[in-house]
Amino acid sequence: MNEARLEALTERLLRAGVAPRHARRAVQELRAHHADVMAELRAAGIPPAQSEGLAAERVGPDEAFVREMLARPELRSFASRRPFVAFTLLPLLAFIALSALSVGSLIAVLEAARHWRAWLSPALIEGARGLCAALFFGAMWLAPLAAAGMACLLAARQRIAARWVIAGVFLVGLLRAMINGSFDVPTSLHGSVSMGIGWAPHRLPETAVRAAILIAPVLLPYLWWLRSHRVLTVRPRH
Repeated sequence: MNEARLEALTERLLRAGVAPRHARRAVQELRAHHADVMAELRAAGIPPAQSEGLAAERVGPDEAFVREMLARPELRSFASRRPFVAFTLLPLLAFIALSALSVGSLIAVLEAARHWRAWLSPALIEGARGLCAALFFGAMWLAPLAAAGMACLLAARQRIAARWVIAGVFLVGLLRAMINGSFDVPTSLHGSVSMGIGWAPHRLPETAVRAAILIAPVLLPYLWWLRSHRVLTVRPRH
């Protein structure tokens, strides 16, 4: 069996909702079975040209293999069965969790630095302040980018319909655009860190720009990948 045929089978299974690990394992097992049959036929003295045809008959047609796989619902991935949850709700929850983790770490570092400030050198104090600033940046920007980017990567890997991940990325971008925050911690470490969520009609342009800044670097590469790989955005129903 040539590689192009095996890749086509894998692609069909992925687009039909079979989990990547199951799809690739099944195709590898099919390859191994075909190789075993070919070796058996050649050992029996059957010419190579005839062996290929006999092996194809014993292995069975591709359609039968695909039907057999799709007849087993336990092989379908959670993402293909619940795309709304996997690529719309979970990215939002991931963004919130990552932001909360960053903010919690920021508070812990800042409180520790304030407590031990008398024993810290100026370089260590500045380092603690820089770490807090990095954690604040992570909560505000890296967390939503990571959540949205991971959703795109998983959707591409599992050939999920693009509409779900696009909706998820837009929701993450919208939520981030509605979050306002400030980091004002001088070298004395006695400043303020604030984060809040809100929206006002007069700030619509600013909100739109924030959303675009997050959505564009995540969604554009994903859309380019879809186009370059010609991945179907609508999955057939079974």
